Amino acid sequence: MFFSLNHAGLNITNGKLQIVEVNNSNENFFLENIDEEFFSDFLNWSSKETKTITILQNAFDELILRKPLKTNIVSFTLPNSLFKIFDIPFDESLIDDDLREHIQWEVSQVIPTKNINDLLIQHIRINKNDICNIPTAIVFAIDKKYLKMLHKFCVRNNLILKYIDNAHIASNTFLKYENKNDDKLTVSLYYSDKILSVVLLNNNLPISFKINKLESQSELIQKLSETLDDLKIFGIDDYNKTKTYIFGDNISESLLQQIKDSLNISPIMYNPFKLISMTPELSDNQFLSKNFNSFSAAAGIAFRLV
Repeated sequence: MFFSLNHAGLNITNGKLQIVEVNNSNENFFLENIDEEFFSDFLNWSSKETKTITILQNAFDELILRKPLKTNIVSFTLPNSLFKIFDIPFDESLIDDDLREHIQWEVSQVIPTKNINDLLIQHIRINKNDICNIPTAIVFAIDKKYLKMLHKFCVRNNLILKYIDNAHIASNTFLKYENKNDDKLTVSLYYSDKILSVVLLNNNLPISFKINKLESQSELIQKLSETLDDLKIFGIDDYNKTKTYIFGDNISESLLQQIKDSLNISPIMYNPFKLISMTPELSDNQFLSKNFNSFSAAAGIAFRLV
């Protein structure tokens, strides 16, 4: 596995800021830091920018007070709630430029209240294949104001901003190493801030990305069941034979057991730190022993390939 040199990943949820720092010493990469700090107030992304930056700054100050960064290169992952994610079919004869133009038009219809120039739009192109009968694009749109806000935060703290990504996409970084010789379908789940996202991957590339907003965690089983039923159009006849991974917050053993009992699947809580060495002082870190799964997004962006 190849890592960016001296890189810190920061995952922002509505309630806390998480950090994972990876450093290089004598051509060996190791985990330098893993930590989190809860916000003084829950983030309201529609609040004034100054308030949001202040909340972030206070949490960041606490983190670096406990352990200063050894790098000034940072990347961020943002929650599903800030993205508009949907898929659209397209004519496979479209070249990339024409597809981007088509996607921009689709986004303008899905988010009519936003000026298209105020949005950053990216997509994953899925051509017709044995699994996907219809050429489809998975579209991600996010308001540029959030990216500009993080840039201001980095300038204030003398940091170099490298990447900004979706938390679930960043978490899936590890699956390409876990299943690098596996050409089967894989299901990836991410739960945080009362949003459950379900990604279906083929050869470790997303072919479907579904979002479910929940009123409470008690709805998770039902929403997951409905989404998995929808994904059977891709030819899945038995989820018990399909690898399923789960990332995010509040993933307890009791929740995993409920999923197993209700849906007959056994999601794997992937440990994103199992392939990297760490400094001796981290050997008894509680996050590594108990909450490693919740740091998948921060770790995934920190371990991002150059």
